[in-house]
Amino acid sequence: MNTIPRLLKTLRPTLAEVAAWVKVSRSLADGWRAGAYQPHPANRAALVQATRQHAKRLLGLANTVEREGGIRKR
Repeated sequence: MNTIPRLLKTLRPTLAEVAAWVKVSRSLADGWRAGAYQPHPANRAALVQATRQHAKRLLGLANTVEREGGIRKR
């Protein structure tokens, strides 16, 4: 199953961001996003780690917005 395109479409990072996260060219990152080919295991691991860090930043931002708005967690 090719979940890389789904992951990248969900997060919506720019090609420059993906390339910087994994230290590859934009064209290689574009190939992953298009589903043309899969990243090698080391690049896949770097992409997973970067995705998790990105998700943590988004969660932190959401928590800040929640606190600033006085929103109670359910």
